[in-house]
Amino acid sequence: MKKKSIYILCPQLSGRGGMESIIGIVANQLKKDNYHVTVYIDNTPRYCEWVKELKSKNVNVICGNKFLRTFIFYYLFIFGSQQKIFIVAGTSRFASTGIKLRKILRKKWKMYYWLHFSLKHNMNYKYLSKVDGILTISSAIAKQLRDIGVNEEKINLVYNPFILNNSRIESLPEKRRHFVYIGRLEEKQKNVSELLKAIGHTENIYLDVFGDGPDMKKYKQLSKKLGIDQRVYWHGWKKHVWKAIDFQPEALVLPSNFEGFPMILLEAMGKGIPCITSDFLGYKDIIQDHINGEHYDLGNEYQLSKLLKSFDRNNYSRKAIINSIDRYNASEYFKKFYSAIDIQNY
Repeated sequence: MKKKSIYILCPQLSGRGGMESIIGIVANQLKKDNYHVTVYIDNTPRYCEWVKELKSKNVNVICGNKFLRTFIFYYLFIFGSQQKIFIVAGTSRFASTGIKLRKILRKKWKMYYWLHFSLKHNMNYKYLSKVDGILTISSAIAKQLRDIGVNEEKINLVYNPFILNNSRIESLPEKRRHFVYIGRLEEKQKNVSELLKAIGHTENIYLDVFGDGPDMKKYKQLSKKLGIDQRVYWHGWKKHVWKAIDFQPEALVLPSNFEGFPMILLEAMGKGIPCITSDFLGYKDIIQDHINGEHYDLGNEYQLSKLLKSFDRNNYSRKAIINSIDRYNASEYFKKFYSAIDIQNY
């Protein structure tokens, strides 16, 4: 039987985010299982390494631009095999256009919505009930769907895939307490200023920041204003960030206003590193207080500061931290993912 063609429709991406990592893992696995895979990106990513890696695995990648994106987008929906599967990882515009064209042209292909963020950040709910299924990456998002009346049978909680790399990180020779932040440096989602302010209420606590973004300059200015510029180290973006970290962090800290299913937490826990996060919607899917990390109330820099002061990584078992994320291994993930889009390989 001829394998189906699968199209993953992505929003505008930078080429360095967590969504890129997940889409890469999924596209590569689909390709390994002999499906015809096309990844459509609604822009040309600023950082092209990710696109090149996908192409090197024989994944077809199409990048839109302001002149051709509409033509390309409609072409994907209108022409080709009836055996297509569309997985919308982007905006509701993709789903609404696809659903309308399927009805008008009497096409038989399937369309699934792959929700990576809270419904608060996917404002057009109209077409959620009209797609063939919805893949959610957190139990909190699944609950939101049920709360707005989406049919339970269409909701598939798949989480995100994780490939374990539990190599150890060597400890610092000096007795300094270093916490790390790894991610994009922007305020709307990542809320890094809250972490900097919390550090400002401490003494003898250091922060290593790995990443870049539009608010880096503002954050550096804030750290200087808070008098912590000698305790915050800016390392920039690193392709292989865990190889760049040559010390054992106390914990990874994620102060985000919102997240989908942050892979950086799983990466840290896979190395036995505990994590501290804000109580963003869905954090409970990953954080188990006193076992693999702790949480604090979003917006409470003083509570975070108190947690940083009292935190001791020696109170957390490396084995227990790694075991806490076992249910997210890639093999289990693809059983759920393939079942959700009604194809059989696992």
